[in-house]
Amino acid sequence: MNIFQALSMGNGKLNEENMSAMLGYLLSTKEPHGLGNVFLQSFLEALNETEALNGRFTYILQQHSLSETEVIFESPYQLDERKLFIDLDLRFYLANSAAGYQSESTEIHRVLIENKIRPQAATKDQFRREYFAVREDLEDQNETAVTMIYLTPEASRGPLQEAYAELREEDIAPHRKAWCTWTGNDGFSIVSLIRLMLEKEARGEIEPISEYVRHTLKAFIRHILDSQKAAAKRSRNPAEPGSLRQEVTVTSGSTKYLIQQYDSGTIIVYNSDLQEKEIAKPVLRQINQEFNLNVDLYRSSGKKKTTQQLGRDILKALKSVFY
Repeated sequence: MNIFQALSMGNGKLNEENMSAMLGYLLSTKEPHGLGNVFLQSFLEALNETEALNGRFTYILQQHSLSETEVIFESPYQLDERKLFIDLDLRFYLANSAAGYQSESTEIHRVLIENKIRPQAATKDQFRREYFAVREDLEDQNETAVTMIYLTPEASRGPLQEAYAELREEDIAPHRKAWCTWTGNDGFSIVSLIRLMLEKEARGEIEPISEYVRHTLKAFIRHILDSQKAAAKRSRNPAEPGSLRQEVTVTSGSTKYLIQQYDSGTIIVYNSDLQEKEIAKPVLRQINQEFNLNVDLYRSSGKKKTTQQLGRDILKALKSVFY
């Protein structure tokens, strides 16, 4: 039995938050998974060998115990008076000694992980805004190194690539960014990382992993692979709407929606919480009413607006209010 597949059935669908929670649980040295700092160390070693982050974590790996690493789930930040939540926030500290006693630790590195399990969930400006929100939180000082990780399915183009490219390397130096994937054999991937850790355990290179945890890790690998295949199958559409023209993220009620308009005029409303498309017109009407946008539902002829027409006007009204 695969517990991850069982929890994904019916209304218990595993989403980005759940996947981030499992990854964060494994990365934390304080959780009762029995791995200690083995997974975190393997994670940093794998990042350290990527082309984008070559050698970036050598100092931490060689000089410091990882036991005091802090892992924060859904870490809140603010930019331009708007609250942002970053999926995983890893903070590395250096203990200070003063006058014979331990003083407050110094944060030397912060690693932020933005997780996407479906390409459709990408928001073009999100990754860039998150970086500047972190820099604002750190008061723009450079004593704490910042590394932004974009963790996604395998994709060489499309909305994921656009979102990653929006944060330009020349704009964040001396800080760094890297694009990693859940699956894949090239470069860094979570699946390859877990497999390597299991292989090291089998060869006696690391401490033994309990049978329960070993089977859980294997089940997690299987779930990642199956969910990525299912997402890729759902996303294949021979009638693509064309190039993305504009998009807006808005929270209505307790649900976060991504509203996209393509060059063809097509309007797509994406439920970011459920990771699936919604029937657009009812959501557009709900947003119109909730935010008092006063967008007329009818054309001058008296006929109801089409989804394209209503979506265009809702996007315009939202941008005038929030941007």
